[in-house]
Amino acid sequence: MDFQKQSTTWNWNTRFTTASTDSGGWQWQLQENANSNLLIQSGGQKKWKDENRLTGYFYRAYLPFTLGLYTKSWLQNDRQVSGNNQVANHAAGLFSRFNKKRGQVSVYAGYQQSQNRNRVDWGWDVGLQAGVSDLRFSDYKARLNWESNYDFYAQRQNYENSFLGGVFSKFSQFSGDSLRFTFSEMSKQYYVGDSIEQVKMYNRNWQNILYYNLSQRDLFRVRTRIESKDITYFNGRNVFLFENYLQYLHLGTRFSYTLNLRTSDQTLDNAGLETDSRARQTTLSGDFNYNFQPDRNIQLRLSYVKLQYDTPDSVVNNDDRDEQRYLISLIYRHRLSPLLLMEWEAYTYLFHQMYIFRQQSANNNWNRVYKISPRFVYQYGRVTNRIKTEVLANYTVYDFDELLNQARSFVFRKYTFSDSLRIRVFGENSVGGFARLELEDKGTFFQKEFAQQVLQSYRSEFYNIFISNAGFIHFKINFGYNIYKRREWRHVPRKRLARDIVNQGPYFSVKYLDTRRLILSASVSLSNLKDSAGQTTTYSTGYIRLQYRI
Repeated sequence: MDFQKQSTTWNWNTRFTTASTDSGGWQWQLQENANSNLLIQSGGQKKWKDENRLTGYFYRAYLPFTLGLYTKSWLQNDRQVSGNNQVANHAAGLFSRFNKKRGQVSVYAGYQQSQNRNRVDWGWDVGLQAGVSDLRFSDYKARLNWESNYDFYAQRQNYENSFLGGVFSKFSQFSGDSLRFTFSEMSKQYYVGDSIEQVKMYNRNWQNILYYNLSQRDLFRVRTRIESKDITYFNGRNVFLFENYLQYLHLGTRFSYTLNLRTSDQTLDNAGLETDSRARQTTLSGDFNYNFQPDRNIQLRLSYVKLQYDTPDSVVNNDDRDEQRYLISLIYRHRLSPLLLMEWEAYTYLFHQMYIFRQQSANNNWNRVYKISPRFVYQYGRVTNRIKTEVLANYTVYDFDELLNQARSFVFRKYTFSDSLRIRVFGENSVGGFARLELEDKGTFFQKEFAQQVLQSYRSEFYNIFISNAGFIHFKINFGYNIYKRREWRHVPRKRLARDIVNQGPYFSVKYLDTRRLILSASVSLSNLKDSAGQTTTYSTGYIRLQYRI
């Protein structure tokens, strides 16, 4: 059971599961999930959204058969959208299951009621599931599964069918091959006003994975996937995807790396519409890890992605473009002493978007993100101190900015410093604090002069002090105080303070761990918000979570 309160919303989530413990005679299972959400609007109006889902089984085993009753119930009432928006489905009936070591068959049949606002339908609820596993054909093992669900109403019919087939073979201790095929189809009919609309979806997926263990340290893997989707709603839509993936993995004593190559070709066809498209993508990536010594390590990640997006009609749709992405991430870790750990991270992301047709060429741009972040962790006895700082620069530059009347290129810069301290005073009692400073600015960027016109700047501060105890009976208790400050400036035509925000208040959280059966946690915080752009307000947030196993 969960309860959570925000400034304008209240959420209740309840999950209940129980089952009989006696393996002989009649047995039963019951599961219920209930969710409620309350939204209080600015005028004080209360808007509710409730959802409840219940499933139950009452059965008895006559090996290898199982016979019994089932019930399913789902109800949703959403008054946040409209005053009358209730949908529901309730069903009850008989089911039977046949189990063997390598396969099973399940069937069910019942009667159900479906409600969509003011419309109520009665009809049959039937289904079938059959599966076999560990079928052997020479050196191959196979798995098959089929599932069907049908709804028969007087005015509507719904159905879902799915099939899964898989074959696996291990040629030797170094190589293997697997083939998997799935097919699913779905048809749903529902009311729109006084008419009935229908949606049909078909999904076909074929996947082959081949791997070779070239040695105890080297692995080569090839994956091919073909997927086809058909969607029928007003007009038809067909999606076809062809994907290849190659991976080489080396696990060395000091030096390990992974090389990846992925190619994909996806087409989207809309019947009767000129919005067809084709997207071809190639990805090259590598992850490298080198251990200089047990206390020194460096990690490098490289990635290159090229996307080619084409549309057949360049008159109506001129979104044809090429995109290129480059990613470089370098992390260096060094344990300077048993007490001190140092870590440096350097990150670069480059994105280039190039439109093919002149109507969109003004949107050609480069996005460049650079980040460097050192971190230090000091731990001595009962004291743990973590310090981290980060510098980030994000530039977006349009290729033809100098030809336009107004520059559109912009830059965003941010500096962050954080420091946390935790001291274990005695036993499981600790005190500590956390501080974080953020300095940001953004504005127009002039690439030729490599200059910036600052339009907005911000300064954010966050402070936290806390006391925690984890040794009082089975309780874990935290008590603290938060302070958040944010100041915003506008720099055009001159620098002036535009907004000043201060949010502060205490918080309290507790977690109770008695046995494996009971888990109880709760949190509450009181906040006092002062906003120069609005009024001073005081509000509370919190949650309660209870889990009990019978």
